[in-house]
Amino acid sequence: MNIALVVAGAILTVGVLIDWALGKGFDWATSAWLLVLWPHGIRQLLLTRGRPRAAARAEAVGAWTPVAATVLLWTSLILGWRRGEGTDWIVLVAALLLPVAGVFLLGSVLARRRA
Repeated sequence: MNIALVVAGAILTVGVLIDWALGKGFDWATSAWLLVLWPHGIRQLLLTRGRPRAAARAEAVGAWTPVAATVLLWTSLILGWRRGEGTDWIVLVAALLLPVAGVFLLGSVLARRRA
């Protein structure tokens, strides 16, 4: 599973960069997903490779990425509204639920540190 997360992240990253370079626009929603995907995929890969300290650093970074991902999702929605586009409901639901998930993720990381 850990290799699959990293491979999926790499494919999505290349896809976003190619679309942006070809002038199709920057995919804000996919970039938000990548901010959440990369730290967790790298963490899992490091754990299977026997690098627990590096995995802990990736987990610490991953605890804060939902905040940045939420900013990207709201940016996507606001830019779409300014252009007169309709609301992408999946992005809106993700923008509303991601902060809740981020709070639980951050809380679990802090609880493990205190234990």
